[in-house]
Amino acid sequence: MNKEILTSRDVMAILSICENTLLKLEAEGNVVVDFRISNRKRYYLKNVLVSLSRLQKTK
Repeated sequence: MNKEILTSRDVMAILSICENTLLKLEAEGNVVVDFRISNRKRYYLKNVLVSLSRLQKTK
């Protein structure tokens, strides 16, 4: 399991989306925040890629 930890900016770059779109995807449950360090969101690369594949299947 790849445990590379990403920031919100990394996720936005991978998905080619803006901050508002990322917040919308999080609210809808399409992208899940894995954990927080203080008030900073962190994501595992594997989970972001799974979210991306789910989003592509729904289109």
